[in-house]
Amino acid sequence: MLEAFLGGLPEGHESQHAHTKVAQLLTSLPSGVKAVEYIGKLAPQFPPLLHTPARDRVLVQKLLALVVNRLCQRFPSLTRDLLLFPLLFRPFLLSSSGKEGGGGGGGGGRGGG
Repeated sequence: MLEAFLGGLPEGHESQHAHTKVAQLLTSLPSGVKAVEYIGKLAPQFPPLLHTPARDRVLVQKLLALVVNRLCQRFPSLTRDLLLFPLLFRPFLLSSSGKEGGGGGGGGGRGGG
């Protein structure tokens, strides 16, 4: 769904207005759909878009930033729980904890009797 919107976005001076309109559209709930369902379907589409070709990367990142900002304003808890932590922050936290805790051993007891 997101890729369809991103394909025809203009660059340059017109892009800010177009990005704002797309962000508004993407953060408007379709009728009859609950926010948790919508954000749950939208969120997994974000991480792959962060790895778009270099030519489009800045354009895509600007749009994603606008969309995430609007989602945070409209649905702060859902956006945090369904998008920010599980898809963006959790991989970094897991990576960091793997480096710190990967050595094993190093027991905490010092010759207690």
